[in-house]
Amino acid sequence: MSGVYYVQLDELAKRVSHPHLKELNGVPRFYGSYTQWQAGANMDLGNAYLQKNHIDIQPEAGKLIVFPSFLPHQAMAYEGDQDQIIVSFNAEINSKDGNQIFAYDSH
Repeated sequence: MSGVYYVQLDELAKRVSHPHLKELNGVPRFYGSYTQWQAGANMDLGNAYLQKNHIDIQPEAGKLIVFPSFLPHQAMAYEGDQDQIIVSFNAEINSKDGNQIFAYDSH
């Protein structure tokens, strides 16, 4: 799993008032698994489910977003009065005996 914790950034009203970045100011974007198949596609009823291939989540101080590490994602540009401070991480959860690929050795 991967994650990002927002420690500090401008409030939503301040971020979206940016003249160029608007509602995308500092937003993390997550892409669906069909991203690579939709380039140049014309929208019809057969492929409509491929068209909206991303979700944007509005960040705020104190918010934690956890997602599968394989999920394509990006962070949109941020401009604000406060510095944007985040803590990002990758994590793996295993049993006490290992992860079925590598056994833990008590030595």
